[in-house]
Amino acid sequence: MRAAKYHPNAPLLTQLGEALALHYPKTRAAIPEAIVVAPSHPRLLSKRGLNPARLIASPLAVSLEVPLIEPFRRSPVRLPQAQLSRQYRRRSARHSIRCIYELPEIVLIVDDVMTSGSTLKTLAELAMAHGAKIVHAAVVCDASNGKVL
Repeated sequence: MRAAKYHPNAPLLTQLGEALALHYPKTRAAIPEAIVVAPSHPRLLSKRGLNPARLIASPLAVSLEVPLIEPFRRSPVRLPQAQLSRQYRRRSARHSIRCIYELPEIVLIVDDVMTSGSTLKTLAELAMAHGAKIVHAAVVCDASNGKVL
């Protein structure tokens, strides 16, 4: 995951998204109205030329036949979450991400890595504040316990 994220490897990220699509439950209750991509920090997006979460989310959106949307924006002023200690991640995420439009009632937020859960929690709160009633989340790597998929 580290290689795919920090040394842009679009094919590997897409393969991770395809694996996620295979493992994602296709039950009626789990199918979202849209897949929401976790935003990259603007500096990292510029440096990498890609958002890892977007590449992972794309095959899932195709598999579920739902739109892929990017309503969240990160402030370029704040540091990327990976450069912050756990205690500052939550505060940073809460103050550095905004939602720019209303969301459908059921969304699935896709991110590449979850370390502390701060970003996903913030995105879920923002989604609920902007119209979502049910928010699901999916990541390919849970760094808090070392699990992949």
